[in-house]
Amino acid sequence: MMRTVARDGISFRFPNRWTMEEEAAETLWTITLYSSKTAWLIVSLRTDAEEPTIVADQTLAAFQSEYKELDYQPALQSIAGLPAIGHDIDFFSLDTPIACSTRVIATPAGPLLFLAQADEDEWPEFEKQIHAIFASLQIEQE
Repeated sequence: MMRTVARDGISFRFPNRWTMEEEAAETLWTITLYSSKTAWLIVSLRTDAEEPTIVADQTLAAFQSEYKELDYQPALQSIAGLPAIGHDIDFFSLDTPIACSTRVIATPAGPLLFLAQADEDEWPEFEKQIHAIFASLQIEQE
């Protein structure tokens, strides 16, 4: 079974067994999805940001300030038929290797950030679930 999230002309589906937390502020909303293991996905709309590149760069900078030793590669892919920019990031947290993926797309409401993270052992299966979420993404155009 799948659950659906719909906000500001943006909708997507995620596994029913995952838990969801929502936060909203004046210039953004954030939905955090937790898998049944250690992986999680943040989906955040930034109505205050002008461009996806700014959000992608700010997200990478936040990781670089937190984790002094990390590896990253710029990434570009298509999500919902739109170009998504971001980074694939690897780092250690408490001696555990972590894989992380950031992607940002432009929507009529503002840049939409996807930030996925899991330990490297869980990552291959989690990445398949992320791609299923991306495949379900629908964005209303103005």
